[in-house]
Amino acid sequence: MAVPVSVAPERHDRGSLLEVESMPDQIICV
Repeated sequence: MAVPVSVAPERHDRGSLLEVESMPDQIICV
């Protein structure tokens, strides 16, 4: 829920949708 929408679309292109759920910390770190 604390995932920024700006990074969401960028990671979506790489199909990291599953990664985001498994490693939400990485998204926040970015």
